Amino acid sequence: MMEKSTDNDNIELVEKHLPGDWQQGKSLAACMVELFDKSLWTDVKFHFKNQEQEQTIQAHRIVLAARSPVFQAMFFGPCADGKTEIELKDVEKETFLLFLRYIYSDTITLNKENASAVLEMAHYYQVSGLVKLCADFLATVITTQNCCEILTFAMFYNLTSLKTSCCSFIDSNAEQVLKSDCFLDLSAECLLYILKGDTLFAKEEVILEAAERWSRKKLLQSGKEDNGANIRKNLGESFFQLRLPTMTYKSLLEYTSRKGYFSIEEYADVAAFINKVPDVNVSTNSCVSRVPEVETLTVEIDDGSAYGGCEPKDRLSITYNFFILKDVALSNFVLSEIKPYLKYERYYTTELPESIDLILSGSVIIKCLEFEQKFSLRQQQHEKVKIDISPSLVLRKRETPYSVEINIKYEYIKIQMKTTLDRNKKRISNDTGNISVCSVGDERLSVIKSIGFLNFSNRDLGKDMDTDSNELRSDKLQSTEGDLSQEMSK
Repeated sequence: MMEKSTDNDNIELVEKHLPGDWQQGKSLAACMVELFDKSLWTDVKFHFKNQEQEQTIQAHRIVLAARSPVFQAMFFGPCADGKTEIELKDVEKETFLLFLRYIYSDTITLNKENASAVLEMAHYYQVSGLVKLCADFLATVITTQNCCEILTFAMFYNLTSLKTSCCSFIDSNAEQVLKSDCFLDLSAECLLYILKGDTLFAKEEVILEAAERWSRKKLLQSGKEDNGANIRKNLGESFFQLRLPTMTYKSLLEYTSRKGYFSIEEYADVAAFINKVPDVNVSTNSCVSRVPEVETLTVEIDDGSAYGGCEPKDRLSITYNFFILKDVALSNFVLSEIKPYLKYERYYTTELPESIDLILSGSVIIKCLEFEQKFSLRQQQHEKVKIDISPSLVLRKRETPYSVEINIKYEYIKIQMKTTLDRNKKRISNDTGNISVCSVGDERLSVIKSIGFLNFSNRDLGKDMDTDSNELRSDKLQSTEGDLSQEMSK
């Protein structure tokens, strides 16, 4: 009873010194914060027992219930017990204070130290807006030393966007992460999820050594014998995700010989696959080569032809055949150097008045997908211009090529364009041969310098892409488009 009297005395003291029109000029959020900060007319009190001295925070049940379905059930649901004083065990007062301040104001100050704890609390009380804020913040502070910990956190709470950001970072910094101490602390579930990534772009020898270290640490902790059979057994499904058949035969011998990972038959199958023996079935390991998340295919130009045989044109149009043997996403085109020419009655000049604004416009058309993207871009003279495909367009594996048509012109009617000649009609392929490109038709102009693609990690096979659309999922796109822009600007 004495404590309640003291609380009432404090409220009366605050009200006594509070101006009668304190609400004037304040927003709703500001008034709500004032209620909370000054503990005005509160009807619930939270006690914290994990401190040396008991501490309390006062709040308003109706406000908490309006923001959280858990508080709604606690205070006004059919099983509500009517309690106005609640003891919180193993909860830091400062974390709960941050959480409540968000409840009242929709704002919060996060840092590396508090973001995870606040997210856990927001998840428990089902405040989805705060969960997203915390997840978005954690995605900005990922490093090689904490990425595995944040991934574990994201997988536990099923935070798809944060999980994608972590994996994108890990894939882009694979060798550093694989050699870090935090990698050894991964759960078996998280280890499998990382190794499943086709875009975990590192030498398979490095990945194998990291997996061995992880398994040996777990064997040591469990007191089991450190031998090849136990290392493989301890890795479980993760052993299959070691792409050992993509190594050279020399590396396979060097890194697996006499370790007892395979039976004689299994080893023979892996060796036969490496040596390209037809109709070999490898059951122990995935045979899918790893690829970078962001991949640029450079279109070769016959520089010897230069500009000599090409006359200025009103517009440029060229068609390419894309041969796609594995699902990818088309992300951008970088144009070859295009020279603007100002047309007079009887001659052309490259000396352009400063008043002329060079605007390149055109379209990218893929008829079989009923896809057309128009663009309009400002060009500095002789600058290589990038055309972003937004959102990135999924090109699914198919037996016949995609016909991709690119059309370009200057919007200023008297400006014509000229580019180099390209006599190369051969296919240009990436390292794995999954993507090949060649120009078609009689036109010998070089319009495209390079083409940007995004490879799918296939960790969540079928979730990277919308099955009813050729558009890349927005969470995947957002996590990679920054890296892509940086890569293409080099």
